[in-house]
Amino acid sequence: MEVLIPDPVPEPEQVPERSSPAVYSMKVTVSRRRLDDNSIGKEWTYIDTVNGESVSAVSLSPCDTVRCFSEYTEADSKPDIGSNYAEKTVSEADLQKGFTLTLQVKVTENGGRYSGKSAIFEVAYIFSPS
Repeated sequence: MEVLIPDPVPEPEQVPERSSPAVYSMKVTVSRRRLDDNSIGKEWTYIDTVNGESVSAVSLSPCDTVRCFSEYTEADSKPDIGSNYAEKTVSEADLQKGFTLTLQVKVTENGGRYSGKSAIFEVAYIFSPS
């Protein structure tokens, strides 16, 4: 009678562990300045978000995409609204040194004696390592 000896069970392949990408905590500051010099609007509402959230700090890793969105509204009987966004895929250097995303928001008057004129804002999102 022949005795069968089973082949040894192979060791599972060793898969190197992948290290998690570094996560950086970034302080977010938004600054805005008006570029035009006309008489449109005295009362404004500003909405500035990073990745859909109103934040003062955000956690990012290299290769993450950050999206900054601004919507500005002139409060009058016929509200005028303008919006814009900017996106950036961040690098390790961006996260170590900080970076700025800049966009412009144009709000055009939709009625009254200034109809058709525009207010233009430059909006800077400043990301600094915290």
